[in-house]
Amino acid sequence: MIAAARVPMQVPTLTEVVSWSDSAQPTDWMAPTNLPPDLARDVEARVMHQIQQLLPGLVAQALLESLQDASAKDTDN
Repeated sequence: MIAAARVPMQVPTLTEVVSWSDSAQPTDWMAPTNLPPDLARDVEARVMHQIQQLLPGLVAQALLESLQDASAKDTDN
């Protein structure tokens, strides 16, 4: 819970936080460059490898927590 004294009375808007002037000019939007196919495949392979390394541990942890929760509920009853 947040104490009422810590809640701001008014949240500033973007224009109140960032000063604005008529001389400000937006920059042209540029589309991101596409990754070369070899680099994209390399990144995908690295991500998949990391997932494969982490997944067994995460599944084991989730199973352990589920068993502990089930055991705690059994002792409560």
